[in-house]
Amino acid sequence: MLLRLSILVLIICILYVTGCAVLRLPPLSKQERAWIDVYNEGDTLIFKSSAGTFDTSIITKKRVYYSELNLIEYRGGEQIGEVWYTNKRLKYNPHGAELIGLIRHRKETNMRIDYLYSGAFVLNIRNNPLEKIRQGDVYEFDTFHPKAEHWQPKKIFWHMREGIVRYITHDNEEWKRIN
Repeated sequence: MLLRLSILVLIICILYVTGCAVLRLPPLSKQERAWIDVYNEGDTLIFKSSAGTFDTSIITKKRVYYSELNLIEYRGGEQIGEVWYTNKRLKYNPHGAELIGLIRHRKETNMRIDYLYSGAFVLNIRNNPLEKIRQGDVYEFDTFHPKAEHWQPKKIFWHMREGIVRYITHDNEEWKRIN
C-alpha cells in the first residue's frame, strides 16, 4: 500500500514539474501558424491614405505559447499565438495591442484580427470558413461598427504573405501599406 501511494505521489510530482506537457493539446498547424508568421518583432507597417497622410505601426511582440493547464477544472493547455503592435491612435493601450491572435482548442482553432480597435473574430478556421471572404491571396474582413470613430477601419484586407495590406476607414478613406 505504501509503495502504491509513493508511486502515485511520484507521478503527480512528475506531472506538476513537467507542466503537464503530456496533457497539452497539439501545436498550431503550419497553415494556422502562417497567419502570425507574416510578422516579426520590429517590423514596421507604413500606410499612406488616399489623402496623402502617413501612419505607422510597429510590431512589438510575437509569441507562441501554451496556456496554463488547470487540472481541477480540466481546461487550459491550448496553444496560443499572438502578435502585438503599437500605433499613435491606441490611446487606451499606449503600450500596444494585439493585432492577431490564434487559440488552438481541442477541436477548433479560433482567430481574431484587431487593428485600431476594429476587429474580426473567426470561429474554427480549421473548417475553412475564410474561403468565402478570400480573393486570391487576400482576405477581406468586415469590421464595421455603428459606434466606431471615423478613423477606425470598417474593412481590413489581409494578404497571406504580407499581413495587413490595406484598410478602409468608417469615413471611407483608403489606407494602403507602402512597405
